[in-house]
Amino acid sequence: MHRLLATLVAITIGAIDATAQSAPRSFEGRWRFEITPTESIRAPSTQGTLTFATRNDSLEVRVEWLPGADGRSSPNRTMIGRVKGDTAMFTDASEGTVSAESRSAGIQAIITWVLVPREQALSGTISFEVPGMSLPFEPIPVRAVRADPAGE
Repeated sequence: MHRLLATLVAITIGAIDATAQSAPRSFEGRWRFEITPTESIRAPSTQGTLTFATRNDSLEVRVEWLPGADGRSSPNRTMIGRVKGDTAMFTDASEGTVSAESRSAGIQAIITWVLVPREQALSGTISFEVPGMSLPFEPIPVRAVRADPAGE
């Protein structure tokens, strides 16, 4: 009985470990993404690339923005995140400016990317939080397609 229980536990742990390791691999590679700005959040650029790589028990993503129509782009950045199930989450801090009533103020925003892979596509959201402010920022939808399908 103990031997059977030990075998079942080993099989279960192996299955959990295999699932945890295969999830980051479904993200790996280069993806072309597009965001859909909302009324409350405007971005200088709405397209770019995401490049994912596994780093130990974490997932790293390099976000590179293409210039927008006016030639400006958001700063490129690298973030480290975690995968839970089939969902990856990356959180980063960024400096920004809030404009209201002809006045501007510098702020620090917490930006969270939540992404889910589906074969050759990713979908998810980018959420914004400004500590100390209770402004209602709607999450921005993100869509991506694999830029290097052969590189899977």
